[in-house]
Amino acid sequence: MEIKNLLISASISLILLASIVLAADYYAKVNTYFWVPSDAAFALSFPSDYTANNVSITSNQTTSTWISFNFTSSTESGVQPQTNGVTGDKQAGITKPIFLVQNIGNVPTTIQINASVPAGFTVCANSTTVTTCTALSGTFTNMKTSLAVGAKENITLYGSTSSASGGQSSGNVFLLSFPT
Repeated sequence: MEIKNLLISASISLILLASIVLAADYYAKVNTYFWVPSDAAFALSFPSDYTANNVSITSNQTTSTWISFNFTSSTESGVQPQTNGVTGDKQAGITKPIFLVQNIGNVPTTIQINASVPAGFTVCANSTTVTTCTALSGTFTNMKTSLAVGAKENITLYGSTSSASGGQSSGNVFLLSFPT
């Protein structure tokens, strides 16, 4: 009987010990990171897309849209551009800018502008936040810092010439967006 009691006692002790061991909390802590790429995409609208600023971006966001400054003489300043050679699609100051930029990415962005223009011409730009027309001379200029997701910014351009010869010349305007 003593052996039997000893076996019962040992069995109970093992069961209790096993339940204590099984009840202990064991875990592993693993740092977990969630990564979403920063998207600094923007949509660009032109005067043909809207009748005033602060409207929805619409469908004319194509690479085939172009702008032109149509001077009436070889010494003129403050000429506002138009799109695709259509007089009705002309910039009208800040209320109808040549570019309406909207942040369609997922982070606040900085919008910059630059231009390369032929000799004898200058182009300056301003925006809702940069009110002084700044000459675009080969380096990128901030037009808006921390443009919120979904927000819009007006950018206007003005062309001048003091010594250009007759005929057609071309250059480029560059818009750049990057996470702020």
